[in-house]
Amino acid sequence: MSNNWTNIGSYIQEYTKGITPKYVQQSNTIVLNQKCIRDNQIDYSFAQFVDDNQNVREDKYIRIGDILINSTGQGTAGRIAFVESLPNDKKVTIDSHILILRCEDIITANLIRYSLFSFEKTLMTFIDGSSGQGEFDKIRLFGTKIKLPTNNNILIVKLLSSIDKKIKLNNKIISELEQMAKELYDYWFVQFDFPDTNGKPYRSSGGKMVYNQTLKCEIPEGWKVDIIGDYAKVNSGFAFKSEWWKESGVPVIKILNITENCKIDFNGCSFVDNDKIEVARKFIAKPFDVVIAMTGATIGKYAIIPDNKLTILINQRVGLFDLGENPIDKLPYLINLLKQSYVRETIISIASGCAQPNISGEDIENIIRIKPNDDYVNIFNSDTKDIYRKSLNLQRQNQELATLRDWLLPMLMNGQVAVSGDSNHETNETSNAKVIEFIENSDQRFELWLSNQGAAARGEIDKATLREIFDAMDEDDK
Repeated sequence: MSNNWTNIGSYIQEYTKGITPKYVQQSNTIVLNQKCIRDNQIDYSFAQFVDDNQNVREDKYIRIGDILINSTGQGTAGRIAFVESLPNDKKVTIDSHILILRCEDIITANLIRYSLFSFEKTLMTFIDGSSGQGEFDKIRLFGTKIKLPTNNNILIVKLLSSIDKKIKLNNKIISELEQMAKELYDYWFVQFDFPDTNGKPYRSSGGKMVYNQTLKCEIPEGWKVDIIGDYAKVNSGFAFKSEWWKESGVPVIKILNITENCKIDFNGCSFVDNDKIEVARKFIAKPFDVVIAMTGATIGKYAIIPDNKLTILINQRVGLFDLGENPIDKLPYLINLLKQSYVRETIISIASGCAQPNISGEDIENIIRIKPNDDYVNIFNSDTKDIYRKSLNLQRQNQELATLRDWLLPMLMNGQVAVSGDSNHETNETSNAKVIEFIENSDQRFELWLSNQGAAARGEIDKATLREIFDAMDEDDK
């Protein structure tokens, strides 16, 4: 391993910023913006399209191996992502608020992106200017010294990327599971094709529909109109004092921790001491509770509290839906109700009259909804709650994998931990690696893999942790 600390700029062969796009509804060219850059990955769900006739220089189309850094704005500048793959049928460029970094080869690029990701919070302080639209200081970035490993770089990249791929796979499964629940919700409670007494789709089979004057549309006979608060009340969080905030302790969910993809992001979470639990006991969030942002530009975004065995408190201006002692029993219907576009639109409309978008728990409670027959709501909740159990379990796995990766990352970069033995034995290791692929028993594969490791196997990392790493890599290989 190298003992030399080197300026990041010496590894960068090329850099460029993006374009000022002419947006269109659809085209052959995707344009990424700041929202797409998060957690060392690209989220295409926030991407838009740029006019195919717009002149875009070739170097402003992203390539596999590119490192992307948000270059504008407090709270977003400094976030990074890595281009691991590209769409088959589209070109992809970036807007002018993103910086592209390019290295000599893919392995160096991977090492640089993992090194940057290990101190991303520090990168987010590299702001030139005090306004909300401060610019990321790339000169400061290029002058920052890092130490990269010089031995077994491919194995290091494989280990770290295997963990990331497992997280990505889990996220894909989560998305597909939740889409299944949403499709069933829409089929029953939006299209009104819930099963009738004969097990056939109600509306499509001629079920009686009745015009509702409030909604100005037809709804199934016997269904009514009431408000969200009749299903679940909304309580605002606790007003913690500024002097209570700590670097660690009991996590407190703030608006910034609620993501647009219905998850809680514990990165950048605030904490209080354990003695504040009793003071704020009424504001403890249970697993499968639902929270919602009640202030700010992202008002109306919501998330499910994960089942991660932590005591979690709720800050003021975060709303907490009261789903009872066992929130999972009422969660599926509520979360899919909140996914209906009219709910967010109503919240934004109510809040838009204020200088700072703001809404109360009572305002949310008073949003109208179609009230189905209770039996159908109960059946829906019962049939789909396991989806959310699995989804939250995968989210917990992702949190544990991310913690493991972030713990290993600086040690791998600095040479404190090795992922293989002496480089003089590369031939034997390569041979053994091939043998591992053909051993069906996972315990035997693990032991053989372990015998090929260096410092880690000699006791610098405990065996249970090594097994977690191996299982993540092994699953990826499958």
